[in-house]
Amino acid sequence: YISTLGKEGIPKISEDSVINANYILSQLKGYYDLPYDRSCMHEVVFSARNLKRDHGVSALDVSKRLIDYGIHPPTMYFPLIVEEALMIEPTE
Repeated sequence: YISTLGKEGIPKISEDSVINANYILSQLKGYYDLPYDRSCMHEVVFSARNLKRDHGVSALDVSKRLIDYGIHPPTMYFPLIVEEALMIEPTE
C-alpha cells in the first residue's frame, strides 16, 4: 500500500486524514460534548456524557445504533480520561 502511494502520496493522505477529522469535528460539535475544543490531527474525540446524563444514551448505545445502520462505529471509551468517549478516526 505504501509503495503504491509513493513519496508524493503519503503526505497527501496524511493531509486528507487531518482535513477529514477536522470536518467531522466541525459537523458534530453541536451534537456531542467536545472535551478538547481545538482543531485536531488525524482523530477527534467526542464525549456522550451529556447524552447519557440528559437522555440515558451511552457511547455504547450510539455505537450500536450506528451498526444498525451499517456504519462502522467509532472507538468507544478511549481515551480513558474522557467520560463516555467516542473517538472517530477518519482515513484518507
